[in-house]
Amino acid sequence: MSLAIDIFGSLIRIDNTPKEIEDWGTDNPKEQYWRRKELPDFFDEVEYDKDGVALLTPEQAAYSAIEVERCRKGFSFYNNGIVTYITGKNYFYLQWWKLEDDIYPDYRDADRRYFLFLNYWEAILWCIFIVRGKKRREGASSQACSNLMYECIFYKSSNCGLVSKEEKDSRETFLEMVSFGYQQLPPFLKPRQLNRADSVTEFIFAGKAEKGENSGKKGNKSKINYRTPKENAYDRGRMSRVLGDEGGKWPIDIKFSKFISKVSKTLIKGAKRVGFMECPSTVNEMTKGGGAEYKKVWDGCDQFISGGKKTPLRGVTYFTPSYDNYEGFIDKYGMSVMDAPDEETYDFLVKKWVVKDQYTGETISEISEEDIKLGAKVYIASRRVGLTGDLLEEEIRQNPTTVQEMFEAANIGCTFNSYNINQRKRELEENQVYKRKILYTLDEETQKVKWRDITPNEKNFYWEITWGLDGKITDNKWVLNGNGQKSPGRSEDGAISVDSYSNSQGGRKYGSKACALIGRRSDLLDPENTGKPIGMLYGRPAEKDILHYQVMLAGIWFGYPIWYEHTADDYWGYFKDRGRLGYLGKYPKSLIDPTKRETQEQHKGTPITPFSLTKQLDYGISFFENHCDKIDWVEILDNALIFDPYDRTKFDIIVSFLILISVLMERPIIPPPKTIPLIPVFDGNGQLVMN
Repeated sequence: MSLAIDIFGSLIRIDNTPKEIEDWGTDNPKEQYWRRKELPDFFDEVEYDKDGVALLTPEQAAYSAIEVERCRKGFSFYNNGIVTYITGKNYFYLQWWKLEDDIYPDYRDADRRYFLFLNYWEAILWCIFIVRGKKRREGASSQACSNLMYECIFYKSSNCGLVSKEEKDSRETFLEMVSFGYQQLPPFLKPRQLNRADSVTEFIFAGKAEKGENSGKKGNKSKINYRTPKENAYDRGRMSRVLGDEGGKWPIDIKFSKFISKVSKTLIKGAKRVGFMECPSTVNEMTKGGGAEYKKVWDGCDQFISGGKKTPLRGVTYFTPSYDNYEGFIDKYGMSVMDAPDEETYDFLVKKWVVKDQYTGETISEISEEDIKLGAKVYIASRRVGLTGDLLEEEIRQNPTTVQEMFEAANIGCTFNSYNINQRKRELEENQVYKRKILYTLDEETQKVKWRDITPNEKNFYWEITWGLDGKITDNKWVLNGNGQKSPGRSEDGAISVDSYSNSQGGRKYGSKACALIGRRSDLLDPENTGKPIGMLYGRPAEKDILHYQVMLAGIWFGYPIWYEHTADDYWGYFKDRGRLGYLGKYPKSLIDPTKRETQEQHKGTPITPFSLTKQLDYGISFFENHCDKIDWVEILDNALIFDPYDRTKFDIIVSFLILISVLMERPIIPPPKTIPLIPVFDGNGQLVMN
């Protein structure tokens, strides 16, 4: 009979009727729980031949045969009266792998589930690695190091390695986890080391540990080493097992995604998989700490998006909520105490986890009796109470409860309020805002601007509009300015901002794109549709004039003035040649240093002076702090999360957004209406016409 359980979206079947079930010498369920069994006394003396191979007695050989079988095929035991199966790797880790702090690991159900998940995906041949997002102190690196040594022990000609976020971390992981764990193994599991016993960079194993019926003289011919973090750390030959540790913390100049791309080639030979990799990590800052690279790999391995089929990077993802397997909330049977514990469990947890000063009686451990009463879920939530900004995000990053939180909190150091931004992203995921995809056109006969829905061939560059297309506004409204030029007739209602690019030939891949945003000024009578962007144009058309054309037509249709960032002024000539200079807004006064307003020449656009850029940033910080709910584009939110104010050229969308909210906040000066137009226009009946 088999039991099917869902582990992070994977339906895993387990044989629930094993031949051997450890009952711990009792039929009392309360006393049935995992206990590591010490190596028998008859191993106190082990003889070795001249080559260093153990010569086991019949009694020792019989014991070792049983243990080797358990490490290969797994182990079943009664846990609180329930038959519980753990994989061979899990058994090896619990029974024989000593941790760096000189203790053996406790049994935890959360760890069991990961090993079952690992075993399941190792059997699916297209899968070559697992990206394991985690909280702090989860034990994932220790488990992966145990699996590296397992590979060297139980498989011939294994080539294993590890790499962590810095050279010292790689070295420490090798010495404190791999080397130390190897030294503590029993003779029948300890491969004979061929190179120097005190080697601190590499182990080379020449043969099996013992001679006898269950051993062979061929030898494993396996090795395990470490590398400094480089994109090509392991890029040649064949790798059997790799630990890509702390990929979410690698230096930003070493791309973890490129490391994955290169090392993946060593795990495949032709169409055949020859190796496997584990990539456990907490996630550092997205822009400055490697978090963005780790998310790039995560997204390329998301089996939920692929429907369980082959993912683009041939990896899969795994995550355990922080309240599952949190230290201090794990009971006698290795089960996570997520909710408030019963009295018996509470007493066990207090006795095991709460430590008091022997003189003062004060609690000196991380958790107290009051904490334990809460259960892990409420306790995790309580740690966040009262924290704001970077402190809140750091706490969430260390103890994420969802995959979303794991990457959201990695935005620590974000210029804007990342908590508000991520909250708005969740709102938009749950309730998407409809955006009509259109292009503006000019009616040659009437010279009026119209709009139409895009065709399937026009999906590379188009407007997305959320408001104003329903006929409830007066479109194509214009007035004559003091220079006799046509100017926008609805300046008091809104504005358009544009972050363009320098090169006129837009079809080439120069990198930078253009972004134009249409926005409305705040109106107390229409709060839902004002004080916010209501249109967006983003991309890089084949020719730059296409950008100017669409922006100009949008300005004419809405009757809104247009502000380009004044990094280049080719737009000025384009609008001048078409008699639409009046649609270009002059430098807003709020973006000019007050000491220079009288002398500053007011060009068309927005200035790029330090004062202007700082003022725009101030407006942006305030907007994300107080009005983030008015943003309907995830693209704006995503760009804001990674925005670097010292390198604006990479952030076309947020630059356009900062310009938009800056000009929207500055109310236009509306002159009194003229009773007689500068250029009188009469209809067929001789009556004066005002547009």
